[in-house]
Amino acid sequence: MRFFMIATLCAAGLVSGCSSGAKDPTIAAVKGKVIYQGKPVPRAIVNFLAKGQPVANGSTNEQGEFTLNTKGRAGAPVGECRVTVMAMEAAAASGSAPGAPAIEPGSPEYLKMQTAAPPKAPKSLIPTKFSNAETSGITLTVDSDPAKNDLIVDLGA
Repeated sequence: MRFFMIATLCAAGLVSGCSSGAKDPTIAAVKGKVIYQGKPVPRAIVNFLAKGQPVANGSTNEQGEFTLNTKGRAGAPVGECRVTVMAMEAAAASGSAPGAPAIEPGSPEYLKMQTAAPPKAPKSLIPTKFSNAETSGITLTVDSDPAKNDLIVDLGA
């Protein structure tokens, strides 16, 4: 009998799911533009961090425009958000072109490849302080009215 009660309680816990009980945040559609030194910032990663809420993120197109998503839903949590932006120069292509013949181990090309300097890490296109919520200094408010959420993330001069 005791085993049956314990098994029933365990099954009830499994049926109720693994949720922490926290409901999904209220989110609103957000679009915007990232600007640095008066110019749009292309290919940047943008994050909005609202206290106690999941992170909303998006990426900019060539005109610096972005839309945000939170947990697979369009938008960002309503309220004050700290903003981070990271933009790196495009990495140089490395290796052989698609469809090129394989490089034979031991060949001069292979040995040259083995002794070549490693590729340089991509350079940040904006000051790296903007990639950290503690140092970015950017705070924006997401309004429950999506019409008010056409935001400009101005990284300054």
